Amino acid sequence: MALKITTQIGTDKGITSEAYIRISEYQISKHGSASFKIEIFQSESDKTLMGAVTSVGGVTSRNQQIGDFLNLALTKEVDATRMIKKSVEIVTPATTDSDGNIVPESRTWELQDIEEDYKRIVPDLSGLEQGTIFQFAYAKLKDKLADIFGAENIIDC
Repeated sequence: MALKITTQIGTDKGITSEAYIRISEYQISKHGSASFKIEIFQSESDKTLMGAVTSVGGVTSRNQQIGDFLNLALTKEVDATRMIKKSVEIVTPATTDSDGNIVPESRTWELQDIEEDYKRIVPDLSGLEQGTIFQFAYAKLKDKLADIFGAENIIDC
């Protein structure tokens, strides 16, 4: 799997209109994040010609817009409920006692357990369950490249 950019882009190795982009490695966190290392070659032939040297950094290029990594959040927002202690004002209205005396209104504060609804961010790895990790990652990378260079300039290899 790889992607090709068919429009001119600048890299640290010069300008190319046949940039070959691939993911070389990835790291998934159970806490809800993924990081995919991106390799950029001036052309597909650069990748095949010097494939063994890429680990030393000999033939890969860099592009500031694309970056070196595709970092993705693998989370979702869910509704949750929790109990919290909250200070609540208790108001006792004015009354008249048995002798006819007026007892004024009183105000006191007490801590009460209150149920509170809130939004919680939790890991969501379900996006990785359809197909392979690379299918998932390349779809996201293709979206990123399409946003930068235009969808018409990105092709699957």
